[in-house]
Amino acid sequence: MNSSDRSVYKENDKVELLEEFIRVDFDGDGVVELRHVKRVGHVILENIEVQHSEFITWSPIRVSHKKVGRSIADQTIDLQKIRTQIARSALDSLAQQLTPRVGVDKNKLEDDGFDSLLDNDIGGVVEFDGRPGDALLPLVTPDMTGPAFQMLEYWDQEGEQRTGVTRLGQGLDPKALTKTASGMGMLQSAGLKRVDLIVDFLRDALEIVLQRCLDLIISHQDHPRFLKINNEWQPIDPRMWSDEMSVKVHVGGITTKEQEIQNLGIIAQKQEQVLLQAGESNPLVSMKHLRTTYAELVEAMGYKNADKYFADVPEDYEPPQPEPQQDPKVIEVQAKSQIEQQKTQNEQQNKAQQLENDLTIALRRIHGELMLKEQQLVAELDLKKRQIGVELELKAYAAKNQQQISSNISSDVHVGGDPG
Repeated sequence: MNSSDRSVYKENDKVELLEEFIRVDFDGDGVVELRHVKRVGHVILENIEVQHSEFITWSPIRVSHKKVGRSIADQTIDLQKIRTQIARSALDSLAQQLTPRVGVDKNKLEDDGFDSLLDNDIGGVVEFDGRPGDALLPLVTPDMTGPAFQMLEYWDQEGEQRTGVTRLGQGLDPKALTKTASGMGMLQSAGLKRVDLIVDFLRDALEIVLQRCLDLIISHQDHPRFLKINNEWQPIDPRMWSDEMSVKVHVGGITTKEQEIQNLGIIAQKQEQVLLQAGESNPLVSMKHLRTTYAELVEAMGYKNADKYFADVPEDYEPPQPEPQQDPKVIEVQAKSQIEQQKTQNEQQNKAQQLENDLTIALRRIHGELMLKEQQLVAELDLKKRQIGVELELKAYAAKNQQQISSNISSDVHVGGDPG
């Protein structure tokens, strides 16, 4: 900048400082670089090479082939002006109906009566010369409040269609109680999707801003700092960070409390199923994961302290280790051995049962034979007894007969030996 350029501006002049970022091959090395230029008019105050520009733009509503899109206000400014004009006209119409204008014949009205008419006091008296109907003519204004209110309702609906922010979604419609729960959910979901889209656009801009901040910290901070993280002071030393680090901004889902509770309940149910089926040592879900889901579920329900309901999992907690699995071949050999053992055992049991059955049959046969012999011996003994009894009876009968015969012979001898 030469002295002639400086002489254009005086010491106390107000000037406009322009900061521009231009991609140009300023040093003539054949490589285009980004340069930060500060100038006032044609006077260049600074011209340096930079890596990034200091300006980041984002728009909640993007427009094709334009750097800067539209905002929510751009969608509603014209509607607000129209509503304001209609509301003012409706109020003016209502005011003219409440206090209508009056045509007056000055020739039939004295000065005092004219002043009383201008004062428009409630219950006031106006003096006339002659009949008042000949001197006054009320100028009746048509009632336009009805069409005005209908137009206001129309533009309200137009604004809801443009922005997606509806009275039903905000819970401001008194007729919402008659709507179905599914219909209300669909309206709220549609409104939340538009908000989610705007937040996604903001996320992209925030990633660039935070990435620039990270680059500046890595490039210029030459000593560690102590920051309070999780209620603990920890040293942060950007000198140890890599310049290839990237920043990612994660946006939480925009849902209602009921949907959040329902979603967390489904997640907890799936985690419980994995823990029950695969055990605590599975690589997918741990007890810490399940406790985190429970804690977020408690917070979604409106309770601040989740520790009252679910204890925190200790850092040194280790799930019980399952028993080591054996080699399938070993398991197969063991199974075959068990089958053979069971088969041998069954055969032995069958043989023992057969021997027991044979012994039982033999014992029964011997017992039968012994009983038969016993019966035969008893029968023979009984027969012997009977034979002996018969023989004794025969002998006794023979002895008796012999005695009788002897007695008869004796009597015959005695009778024959006495002749006289």
